[in-house]
Amino acid sequence: MENEQLLDVARESLNTFNMRDWDRFGDLLAPNAVYDEVGTGRRVTGRDDILDVMRGWCDAFPDLKGTIEHSIPSNGRVLCEVTYHGKHDGHLKAPSGTIGPSGKRVTTRCLQMFRVTDGHVVEMRNYFDMLHVLIAVNAIPTQAASRAGA
Repeated sequence: MENEQLLDVARESLNTFNMRDWDRFGDLLAPNAVYDEVGTGRRVTGRDDILDVMRGWCDAFPDLKGTIEHSIPSNGRVLCEVTYHGKHDGHLKAPSGTIGPSGKRVTTRCLQMFRVTDGHVVEMRNYFDMLHVLIAVNAIPTQAASRAGA
């Protein structure tokens, strides 16, 4: 695939996520695509399971939107630096359990890798700092919060 086509698939993936167009998002995935969420240790295979993970993030952050800041296509892969913004108004399924809504606004940056074959994502890998997210939603108090009795 040409680099511009690789970039188009990565951009379309994020755009459909931002619009909550789950049908189109699913169409971009190969049937046995793999999603590897390094920040949480979660790894799922298949369109339906990947869509469940994406919907879960949107349930926790109903206004969650991502913006590609930079992208690099090479050898059937695209690396994208993405900044996500959202308000934690829903239940977040975290590695340690479910975290209730905090009402906190969260901004987090991540690096996403898309491996694309025949116009479909066959692998997505998402690197982000889950500790940052947990602190931002008050699931883990900072030292200052601990001293204040939180």
